[in-house]
Amino acid sequence: MKDYSKLLQIAKNNNGIIMTKQVVEEKISKDYLKYAIADKVIEKVYRGVYVTPDTFIDKLYIVQLKWKNIIFSHDTSAYFNDLTTRDPLSLSITTKSKDNLSKLEVNGYQFTTFYVSPTKYKLGIITVKTMFGNPIRIYDKERTICDLFSKNYEGDKSVVIESLKTYLRHKDKDTLKLMKYAKQLGVDKQLREKLEVLVWTHQGN
Repeated sequence: MKDYSKLLQIAKNNNGIIMTKQVVEEKISKDYLKYAIADKVIEKVYRGVYVTPDTFIDKLYIVQLKWKNIIFSHDTSAYFNDLTTRDPLSLSITTKSKDNLSKLEVNGYQFTTFYVSPTKYKLGIITVKTMFGNPIRIYDKERTICDLFSKNYEGDKSVVIESLKTYLRHKDKDTLKLMKYAKQLGVDKQLREKLEVLVWTHQGN
């Protein structure tokens, strides 16, 4: 068997994951990836991404390793922000308007992609951990609420209301930041109207 120590060191330093670009950067022949697969030292997840056999495949983490500009957003970030209990059937992602994600394919997942300007893209990015302990980038609570009120979001409307109601109950909510984001993202009118309805309904009860 060939010496795969350098490949395995890359995996050890990267949660069991090996990217083709890392192999190239370490000046290892890409042929070693083919040999390692044949010898069952590593497994191919999809193009350019490999894992050791004992590595659990955390697809959300791997998606962001391969496509650097992806931010999990809308109903997906609502789930990770504990604004909704509904685990999204498809993953909502936001990226820069110049990006092309037409070739984005990951077994087991469907994607809903939103393209925004670079300025809007950067607004409210935070890092959280998946259930497997790996870091992923999502939007914060305030940005998530605004995205759910965007005219481009065509997902489950019950998630929108549930997320807003849950947000308003959170002790760490920042309504000033929420309305600032809403104005920057062009959803302040829609959000104010819904907030007024919720307040009126609450008072009526």
